[in-house]
Amino acid sequence: MSRQEPSTPNHQPSTSVAIIGAGVSGLAAAKCLLDGGIRPVVFEQSAEIGGVWNFHEEEPDGGGPGYRSLHTNTSRQITAFSDFPISSSAPDFPARGQVLDYLHDYAGRFALRNVIKLRTKVEAATPGDAPGMPGNWRVTYRSEESGETRGEHFDAVLVCSGLYRSPFAPDYPGSETFQGRILHSQSYKGPEGFEGKEVAVVGAGSSGADIAVEVSKVASRTTLSVARGAWFIPRYIGGIPYDHRLTRLAAQVPYRTRMRLFQRMLFDEYRRLGIGDPRTALGASLPTEPLDVLAGRLTPGLEIIQLISSGAITPKPGVAGLEERQVVFTDGTRSRADVVLLATGYQMGFPFLQGALANPPGNVVDLYKHVFHPNLPGLAFMGLCIVAGSVVPVIELQARWVARVLAGRTALPAPEQMREEIRMSRSRMQALGSHPMRVQLLEYMDTLAAEIGAKPKPARHPALAWQLLTGAPAPAQYRLDGPGAWKGAGQALRDASRG
Repeated sequence: MSRQEPSTPNHQPSTSVAIIGAGVSGLAAAKCLLDGGIRPVVFEQSAEIGGVWNFHEEEPDGGGPGYRSLHTNTSRQITAFSDFPISSSAPDFPARGQVLDYLHDYAGRFALRNVIKLRTKVEAATPGDAPGMPGNWRVTYRSEESGETRGEHFDAVLVCSGLYRSPFAPDYPGSETFQGRILHSQSYKGPEGFEGKEVAVVGAGSSGADIAVEVSKVASRTTLSVARGAWFIPRYIGGIPYDHRLTRLAAQVPYRTRMRLFQRMLFDEYRRLGIGDPRTALGASLPTEPLDVLAGRLTPGLEIIQLISSGAITPKPGVAGLEERQVVFTDGTRSRADVVLLATGYQMGFPFLQGALANPPGNVVDLYKHVFHPNLPGLAFMGLCIVAGSVVPVIELQARWVARVLAGRTALPAPEQMREEIRMSRSRMQALGSHPMRVQLLEYMDTLAAEIGAKPKPARHPALAWQLLTGAPAPAQYRLDGPGAWKGAGQALRDASRG
């Protein structure tokens, strides 16, 4: 029996689905459900769609984790939905406002606003007493506009509220005696207010790197604490966006060999930029171990590399503690600081769910293929994975799979099989020294595409075969075959490689 078209689905098709959140995940889920003949209701607690891509100058913290100068870390050719490319008039790495405009265009093109309830906060999503039965999820929500609280039953609930819930701020020894300011990157809007200050930025992810770059241009001194080191990657390698090199052909090379080749390519790019020996020029910011995208951190950005190399930003190891006016690092060195700016990430949380799911222990939720909860039928999550690359096409494939499962066109394994696969996946990632929720981009997308019969078949498209093997891994490749095939997919793939 084909998993894609089971003759007897292992549950009744869902006719009513609640989606929590109207960011990238919620919009993709709504569109895919509508494509599958299911009309969802999307609950969004803010006044507009777009999630983390929104920013409001008048709000003290900008209204969320985004900041004024935010850009994508991945190229527009790959950071797009598979049947709705970002316009070629946009830059390769679009700015926050351009991404937000794209999401609004997507919502308009596919009539998604008709199913979205704005200013409506979900207070509880509770499973009933008869798992798998229609209407088994009760969703309680409150309308900010009317002030009314209501409850409604749904067959399924899709959690699309994302990873960024509550700022995580480490409790460093001596924090209570520190006489400067300590703030989280969520509060950062721009470099104003840091003029002439000594600033210590903690964290070398995208936010930490961006903020360190901006602050260094006005601060008297900027240090960047990089606990385990980070591989800072120029957005262009060899004249093309770095993520265009994540090709299917490259994926055929054994993983460790591929990492060595990529590291060599990266060092060659550093030298082309005039940096010289990266181990000397970038110092403590580079990891001591070889490049490993599963166990390490990749942070795209050219300017951070140049500013560390020139000495405008001083890299330091992890923070051991704070003193009155100093940051103490794990190597015993100290640095004066007026401000400690924590780009230390977020705690995952789903306060509308019950039990451990409200505040997942270890910031990990055990899900079948990072989507379906094995013990709660009708509960799925979008975007709860960590990927070195664009998460947008990943989320869309998750949504397409969920839509087919909820429509009864694709079957899930039995709960015990799902739990066993989760256990094995955890063991594999633990053996690799990686986060349990980390995935490899093409491998994971192909796995999801196989679930819905949309994995590309180069032999069926001889004119596109070379493009599929060596070109940018554009999302349109998953619209060439199977359910949801799009006649514009071939042209979109060609356009992606032309930039």
